[in-house]
Amino acid sequence: MHALNPSAIPPELQKAYCSRLLKTLLRYSSANELGRITATLESEVSKTLATRFVPGLNDASYDVYRSFWLKGGAK
Repeated sequence: MHALNPSAIPPELQKAYCSRLLKTLLRYSSANELGRITATLESEVSKTLATRFVPGLNDASYDVYRSFWLKGGAK
């Protein structure tokens, strides 16, 4: 792992790094690893929503859930 000091990196650069890292991880993940990644991301969304008011995150996460699990796939 690379030692990064998150406080020294601008938030937009951190987001870009995280996005690319996650895409790379997903590309090479097994079914079991995908399950753990999904559970981790869902947990982080839940924790964020439980600790602070983020209506955009709430709406967007529900939209993703609805698109994939209630309607049967990404549209």
